[in-house]
Amino acid sequence: MTRRCTDELMALDIRQLARDGYLATDRMNWAQWTRREGVSITLHTQARHDGLWVEWRTRATGESTWHAFNRLLTLERTALHFGSRVWWHCPRCDKRVAVLYGGRELACRHCWGANYRSQRETLEDRAARQANKLRRKLGWQAGILSDTGGRPKGMHTKTYLRLLNEHTRRSEVALGYLGESLDRLTGRLKSRLQC
Repeated sequence: MTRRCTDELMALDIRQLARDGYLATDRMNWAQWTRREGVSITLHTQARHDGLWVEWRTRATGESTWHAFNRLLTLERTALHFGSRVWWHCPRCDKRVAVLYGGRELACRHCWGANYRSQRETLEDRAARQANKLRRKLGWQAGILSDTGGRPKGMHTKTYLRLLNEHTRRSEVALGYLGESLDRLTGRLKSRLQC
C-alpha cells in the first residue's frame, strides 16, 4: 500500500500562525481555503493561556455536510537564544510537531501515515530535482536537457562557478540514471522482439 504524501493533506503550521499573529491571547481569527481537489476548509482559532482553541471544518465539493474538528490544542514553547519556538502537541499521539495535517481531523504526519514527497523520489528524480533547484537559482529554464544560460547579473563569478559545477555534477548523475533506465528498457524490448 502506498502511503499518502503530506502535500495531499492540508497543513496547519504553527510557525506560520505565530508569524500571522494567531497566538495573541484572546484574539479570534478566521481563515478559509479551497484546495484544487475541491475541498473547502475553514479555520477558526482563539488563543488562550493554555493553548489554541481550533475549529477545523472541511467539506468536499458536492457534499452538503461539514466535518468539524473542535478542540483545545496544547502548545509547547522551547527557548531559543532570542525568543522561543512554538510547537503543537498532536491530538492523537501527543508528539511535539510544528505542522498538523488535516482531512476530517488534525494530526501529525506520523499519525496520518504520510511521507514527504521527497521520500518517494528515486535517485534519478532526486538528482534532477536538485539540478532544477540550482537552475532556478541561476535564473535558467527548468529541465536538465534545457540550454544553460549565462551568469546572472549581479552574481559573483566565484558563486556562479560553484553553482555551475554543482549543477553539472547533479545533471550528470541524473543523466547517468536516465541512461541506465534506457539501457534496461531497450534490453527488455530486444528480449521481447527476439521471442
